[in-house]
This record gives sequence, C-alpha cells and structure tokens, in this order.
Amino acid sequence: MATEIKFPIFHGEIKPDIKFFGFELTVEQARGDENPKKESDDWGWYFIIQQIPGEPRFGMDITYEPDDPHHVTWDDLSWVKYDPSKKFSDTVTKPNSGFHPGGSDNINQWGANSANMAYILYQKPVMIAVHAKEMLSNV
Repeated sequence: MATEIKFPIFHGEIKPDIKFFGFELTVEQARGDENPKKESDDWGWYFIIQQIPGEPRFGMDITYEPDDPHHVTWDDLSWVKYDPSKKFSDTVTKPNSGFHPGGSDNINQWGANSANMAYILYQKPVMIAVHAKEMLSNV
C-alpha cells in the first residue's frame, strides 16, 4: 500500500483559498512511462483532489447537464432551471422549464418543508483524479 499512496511531505496555504502540497517524487517518477500498456509498466501518479465529505454544501449546479436526460433527479437542478427574476429564498417559486424529478426523488417536493429543501439542495462531495502528465505538461 505504501507504494500506491503517497502523502505530501510538506504543505502550505495562502489565505483565503490557495493550498499547495509537495510530494517526494521527481518529475519523471510522477509522469511514469511515455506510453504504458502492461501492468509491469510505470503508470506514473495521479493527484486526487476532493472535497471534505463531512462538510456539507447546499446549492444548485451552474449548468444543466443531467447524467440521463430520461431520468432527471434533484441532483440535476441548476440555476438555469430557476427563474432569475424571483428571489431564491422564496420557496413557493418552483424551478421552471418543466423540471420534474422522477423516481424516489419525487418524494421530496420543492418548498414543502426544510428537510425537503435540504435534500433537494444538498451537493454531494466531488473527487477528481488528475494524472501528473496533465499537471506537468510544460515542465
């Protein structure tokens, strides 16, 4: 496991929202082989960036891009589907453009109560993996 996961050997912060981390890797180690194909090749390293799961966020997506246009859920709700002329805090005003979540999401109704609104606006934590080749393309 120690060869598969590396933690930073140092880190720092520039407030309010910039953080940086240093790893015990050379540029060549981070990149790996030029074109790995088999398991024994050096695949290089991925850097994982993730939000902290224990710190919930609430809101809507910026753009409307449902995973499955035939099965829309509250997770797909975006600012595009909310009338900008209305106050967001007005829970009587429902999302526009025929936004109707299906399946089990149908249980939670816009403006019904605070629990429904928390469910609807909860943003799941996000995690991405970026290969070192992408981050070191100019090095």
